[in-house]
This record gives sequence, C-alpha cells and structure tokens, in this order.
Amino acid sequence: MPHYKGLQTEIIDLCSQDTAGDFETMTKAAINRVYRRLLQAISADELRREFTFSTTSGTSQYGMPLYVKTVLNIEDPTNDRRIYDISAREFDVNYPGDSTTGSPTKAYPLGVYGVQTQPSSAAVVRAASSSSSDATNFFVRVTGYVSGVLTSEKLTLTGTSNVSTTNSYSSIEQVTKLTTSGYSWSGNITISTASETLTTIPVWWDSPRHLWYEFYPIPTSSITYTVRCLARKPDLLNNEDWPDIDENFHSLLVNGSLMELCPAIGKTAQGAVAAANFERDFRDFKSIHGKRPNKTTMFSDIHAEATTVGLRQPAIANVDY
Repeated sequence: MPHYKGLQTEIIDLCSQDTAGDFETMTKAAINRVYRRLLQAISADELRREFTFSTTSGTSQYGMPLYVKTVLNIEDPTNDRRIYDISAREFDVNYPGDSTTGSPTKAYPLGVYGVQTQPSSAAVVRAASSSSSDATNFFVRVTGYVSGVLTSEKLTLTGTSNVSTTNSYSSIEQVTKLTTSGYSWSGNITISTASETLTTIPVWWDSPRHLWYEFYPIPTSSITYTVRCLARKPDLLNNEDWPDIDENFHSLLVNGSLMELCPAIGKTAQGAVAAANFERDFRDFKSIHGKRPNKTTMFSDIHAEATTVGLRQPAIANVDY
C-alpha cells in the first residue's frame, strides 16, 4: 500500500507505535523529508507546465503563480514574439530610472515575495479560510513594511470570516501558516485587502513564495502572455496521495523514515538496518533515474599522418588507448 496513508501505517506498525498523536505527526514529517530528498536527488522535484497571465497598463512588476519555481520562456502571442529574459544587472545598467512605456520586449527576475500581488497602496491585510474548521487554533503571521518599518503580526483565524491586521502594509514580505499542536488545516487561506486578493495559500503550503518579474518597457495595455515554467511538486498531504517516484523504490520512503524515527524511540539497531537498506537502494535509485550528462566529448587526433584541420592533441588515457 504505497499511498501516503499506507506508508504511514507501515512505518508506525514497524515502530510498534499507536496511530494519531505526536508519533504520527513525526512520521508524516519524516516521510515528506525523505520524499523531498529523493525528488531532488534526480531533479524530479519540478514539472514542466504552461500558464497565462495578463499585464495591466502602467504596471511593470508582476508576481508569478505560487507553483512557479523557474520561468523558461515568456511568449507574446499578440505580437508574435518572445519576451527576452535579461539579468537584473543588465536592467540596472541599461535602463536606470527609465520610464519608457509601450509593448514589453524584455523582462528580468525581480525577486521572491510572500504574495503574488502587492497592495496598490498601504492597506490593512485580511486572512480567511475556505473552511469553517480552521478557527481558534489556526494562525497566520503577516510580515511586511509599515511606513518603511519591517513589521510582523499574528492573526487568529475564525474560519471563513476575514480577520484583519492592526497595521496598514505598503508591501508584504512573508505570510506563514501555523497551528496548535494536533490540528490540521482543512481549507485554503486567502490573503487580501479590502479591494484585492494578494495570494491564496493551498492546504499543503505553509508559506507561499512567489517569483516576481519586471517588464520593460512599462506596459500600456493588457497583453496576455503564455509562460512555460518549471513548477514545484507539493508534499504528500492527503491519505490517497501517491508518491511521484517509481513504485519499485517506495520502500525508500519507509526505510528513510525508519532510520530517522527508530533511534528516537530507542530502536537503534532497527534504525541502523533501515539506514543500510536505504543507502543501498538509494544508490540504485540514483543510478537508474539520474540525469544523463549533456556534453560533447572530443576525441584526440591519433592519426599518424599530419592533418590540416585543427591542431593535433595528445591521446587520452582510457579513451583513446
């Protein structure tokens, strides 16, 4: 039973522990730590995806959707061209203080923020869940700038009703979810002002990080762009979630978790066995799913006669002889 719930049950049984309580929480966290390591080991923690977004006249900076990790290409289908990705350094050198407007031709990664849309002016920030269950023991911490001073507030949610900050924020740096021990989120959290939505945090995300881009020239109209990107894979959350790795290696999630959890409950020997099994299978996992090197190797010119094309090179050990 390699779905998320099945993995939890197997690990808890092998550790001779009861379901629910602190150990189940520890088990879930351990599984996701191992899962994240496995995905990163073979560069499989990303998905190629495509989405669209539209500019607004007079606005040059835009946040990408939450799942976007890296932008690969921005296509302008209205003008049949690509928006060229430049560096922040190139932007600073060539366009300092430039207020040129028009149809954008270039863009650069501005930074990463906790919201997809910043307040258009200093405003009170609100938080609400899509589930009435997320109340009393559920909290959101908002961190941002108030009159130029970095300020942080903790909000206690009341389910689907908006809860507001005391301060008015000109920009938001970070938004973080947290709960009282033993409680789990049921709904998505919407962070907003009275007039605009700043971000929506899915159940499985604890702190959103949005990649922002700045466009040049400053848009003078609404243009819908097609963006290709590398998108993040979420952690395992629901009982039915299926780990996105080869099923033959789902045992890595069990052994990887056991080698972390067993010493904590006094089963050091069992943890050592799990660690040995994990390292053995992890080598096979990487060798089968590892990246192929993207390179071209040039062999030495070992002809006895002279050549008129290029320079002769010494023979390469273990390659040419």
